[in-house]
Amino acid sequence: MNLPEYTEDWSMDVILEGPDGLEASSDFVYDAAASGRSDLQICSFYLPGTYTIRATVSAYDYDYNNTTFDLAPSKFTLRKPRTQTTVKASTTNPSKGQVVRFNVVSKDERPKGYFPNDYADVILQALKGGKWVNVKGTKGYTNSSGRTVLKVRFAGKAVKVRARTLGDEYNTGSYSGTLTLR
Repeated sequence: MNLPEYTEDWSMDVILEGPDGLEASSDFVYDAAASGRSDLQICSFYLPGTYTIRATVSAYDYDYNNTTFDLAPSKFTLRKPRTQTTVKASTTNPSKGQVVRFNVVSKDERPKGYFPNDYADVILQALKGGKWVNVKGTKGYTNSSGRTVLKVRFAGKAVKVRARTLGDEYNTGSYSGTLTLR
């Protein structure tokens, strides 16, 4: 930031504009904060998309005459956090009619890695006719540890299955690896 030549004091209003055009955060910085840095906080429930940082500077000379100017806007893009899904079956070689327990774990992305995705919607899917379809009666919700157990009675035919974490307004969805029941 280039201040006018005889600047004695300055202050800056910083506004973070969200993808919807509304103010998502703001800060006030003044010359006592020598670095001129501003901290803006965005909560996890804000929209993914492009954000714009706008700043207006007020510079004061020795006689406290005010000069106001805008800095060039700056932009950045925020995406939804990703999820990871894993699944393990109680057996991959069940007998016809046997109940198979699928242990599903869902994790969501945070600044320091992936952590339990609590109360996420999950469902089992089966590969039928070259397409993944939801298995009826298997929609569930993870607990506070990001885990749930889904139960299915084996029909007797070999089938490929996977678990899916459904995306929502806060996170993307994801799929586990594939298991084959024979």
